[in-house]
Amino acid sequence: MGLFQGGTCALCGNKTGIVSLTTRDRQEVCIDCMMKKQIPSKYQKYIEELWTLDEMLHYPDYDARRKELCRVFPEDYYNLENPFGNLYVDNEHEMFAVVNGFGGNLETEEADVFEFANVDYLEFKFVPETYKKGMLSDKAKGRIYMLVRLLNPSIPIFCLVDKKAESQAHNMGGFFVQEIAVERHKDLDIFKTSLNRRIRLAQERLYKAQPAAPDHVEECRRAMDIFMLDKLGGQTEESLGRQRNRLAAAYMSLGGEEGQELVCKVDEAYEILKRALMGVY
Repeated sequence: MGLFQGGTCALCGNKTGIVSLTTRDRQEVCIDCMMKKQIPSKYQKYIEELWTLDEMLHYPDYDARRKELCRVFPEDYYNLENPFGNLYVDNEHEMFAVVNGFGGNLETEEADVFEFANVDYLEFKFVPETYKKGMLSDKAKGRIYMLVRLLNPSIPIFCLVDKKAESQAHNMGGFFVQEIAVERHKDLDIFKTSLNRRIRLAQERLYKAQPAAPDHVEECRRAMDIFMLDKLGGQTEESLGRQRNRLAAAYMSLGGEEGQELVCKVDEAYEILKRALMGVY
């Protein structure tokens, strides 16, 4: 959050005033636009580390799907097996939810709910808040957060999973300065491994159930890999041409038959991607 910057909002073009929010890609957004996009206040504190401007604009897509999933998640979620903190797993519907902390609750459709098949990756982080020496070992108390990167929309979501977590720790600093090194949280590691396994199995089943892609779709995917593109949306013939020139120059510097072969592959990929932009196959 920026104070007294007086910059320009990247969305509406107006002055941001004395208070503004800055995204991870250094774009300023005014408070009015944040409210219009219905970005929850829980994200505003972390937006500079969490979202680019484009990711922030896709939050409403996640929010709409999240509310649908809240209605599907079992009403008796508190009775589900193996909860971790405020995180509950519904194996039947292949989803998991954070029902407290930042997440609110399912009854009011305020929980963060995720489908196994829509998770790109997730990670947990233990953040120590207090440190206490013990007879046998030192301990740190703090909070466990979870970061989930989704596939569609492709944005990260930040959740508070456990605000009363505890882990063994030791002080790496001196008497007055404490640099706390927290040991790996054993229960958290076990839970994360189990959850990742379930996510992977759900995605494998989904992939096997999908019909084979047409030849031209596979051809386009290979061409995008050569051009180091995650998606074709937003590209133009000019931007593809610039990337083609950069790649060709890099491969030509290799010299010999190998360099020539790579340049030929770049030229072929360029033609395929141009046809894809025009919708011609």
